[in-house]
Amino acid sequence: MTWEHRSKRYVFRDYPAIVAANRYGEENSWRLVSEEAADFDRGVSYEVVWLVAPQVLFHYVEDEVSANAYFYLEGRFPEEVDEWARRLAEVFDVWADSELRDAAIAADTPQRKARAVLRLALGASWVFDETVFAHVRDAFQSSDPNVRNAGIYATTYSPLPQYRSLLRDVAERDPDTDVKNAAQAALSAYDQEGIGEP
Repeated sequence: MTWEHRSKRYVFRDYPAIVAANRYGEENSWRLVSEEAADFDRGVSYEVVWLVAPQVLFHYVEDEVSANAYFYLEGRFPEEVDEWARRLAEVFDVWADSELRDAAIAADTPQRKARAVLRLALGASWVFDETVFAHVRDAFQSSDPNVRNAGIYATTYSPLPQYRSLLRDVAERDPDTDVKNAAQAALSAYDQEGIGEP
């Protein structure tokens, strides 16, 4: 069961947050549709899906790389999906967009920067956002390879043509072999998805 319209992703403050999602689902008689165990080797995240309305699905997902849980809504009619998303963003304890941006700006160590960039990209819109792009680009330019790796992974949440030049530059020039290989792998994934130049 899949529908065309998706809301943005909303990042929970707590990780994991399955207890809160389960509790609210039970209280509101959501119907469990599926539950998939995580398989890091296959790139599969732990995901639980509930039917919250006749044509609206709630996806709860745990991203092990960034250690964040998030949700998004999927459905047939955009207005209905957006209304459910707004309602549930007020029910659950999630990061506001402004807080995600502020945390990325305030990050004062490589570890905090890496986490903040991943969280910002995870909570970003599915379409191009100049502010998110600027923070990801800054991560690519970090002297710390872990931050550069985080920047690369951040481009996989909402793969966009604008990220290709950043990935290509790192894949060709980064002095760290692991970072270079990660960028090459991301570019290969972009190619497989048919995501070309902007």
